[in-house]
Amino acid sequence: MTDRQRKVVQLLVYGVAVLGLAVGLGAMKPARVIQAIRSQAQQDLRPRQTLVWDASDYMSVKTGVTRTSTPISGTFKLSNQRDSGDAENCGPTWGVAAGAGNVVVFLSRIYYDYNANSYCHVVPYWIDEPTVWYWLPDQQPSFAEGEVGYAYGIVDSSETSGPSGTWPDRQVIKLSSGETSIELDWTMNFGCQRLTRSRTATPSSGRDASPVYAQETSVEDGWVDVDHPWPYHVTFGSIDWEGTQVWTELVPDEWGWWPYLSAPGGVQALFVQNDGIGEKTYAETTLQIDGTDLNFTNGAKTYGDFSLTGDGPTISLKAISSSKTTSQTTWTVTSLFPLIVNWSGLSCKKLGSGDSLDVQVSGGLKADPRYPVTLGFPTTPGPE
Repeated sequence: MTDRQRKVVQLLVYGVAVLGLAVGLGAMKPARVIQAIRSQAQQDLRPRQTLVWDASDYMSVKTGVTRTSTPISGTFKLSNQRDSGDAENCGPTWGVAAGAGNVVVFLSRIYYDYNANSYCHVVPYWIDEPTVWYWLPDQQPSFAEGEVGYAYGIVDSSETSGPSGTWPDRQVIKLSSGETSIELDWTMNFGCQRLTRSRTATPSSGRDASPVYAQETSVEDGWVDVDHPWPYHVTFGSIDWEGTQVWTELVPDEWGWWPYLSAPGGVQALFVQNDGIGEKTYAETTLQIDGTDLNFTNGAKTYGDFSLTGDGPTISLKAISSSKTTSQTTWTVTSLFPLIVNWSGLSCKKLGSGDSLDVQVSGGLKADPRYPVTLGFPTTPGPE
């Protein structure tokens, strides 16, 4: 084939290609023609997109997607409280407390503040220094010879977070001459949360369809409050505080659901010690969640000449040697939600007869392999 013949063939092929392109574009509306050309030209310039949505309706791979008013309970015990102090001066223990959400139950020694000319007591919060509460002049407690007093009650640890509503009055309990110990039980039941999942997708450049690669998607789980109002029920000694939140509007910037309540994310024990004699136990706090004991065994922390040690559900404050603390400092122990699933009570029945199959569940939990473990606790429990 000569060069002249070769050029004629090339022109014919080019003409057919151009004709095909013209026919294809001609069949499209002008706007689509422009869109197609622009799409092709900007294909490599398209930004990556981030898509976030609530996938709480697709949580079947998780267990316990709601936690409604999870019962939290415990016991405070103060011992050897005659080792120091009297009706006018604090004894060995300033006070103990436990908190969940924003609700705090406390048991504290009453003493006299000569600077303020008033009886007072401390309330351990989750801040470094406990809060000092004073009695009004017309509410001053009195003590007989040999008596020492304690205040106990329920308070809001987030007093500056919106309206607080009506909280129960603190109570006074007295140890008669010769008594050295005091013990009180308490329970909390309030709050409701739902487990939600946020999924983030970042498709690769050049695509805006649903992601198809695992590295292009991630998830994050979290507990969110369900709508208020919430019922609440807290008992402590002679206090029985129960009701349902009420919407309240008093003045501008002071409105909301009363009493103010935030859902628990765990439970915390708090201790404030004054002084002590070596090898003696001065305070014990026992904690349960939903009727199940927490386990603090092998947990220990030393603060100078004092120590916190765990034994099953009980945390004990002991004096290592005779000493006095240099300041009112709050020592805390925290146990966070969520908890590993409790399989007790699970049974399988034979279809038709209802007879038990005596199936035993053993082993740990397994996470859905499609998503990362995001709940913040091991899905395969370790050895006991």
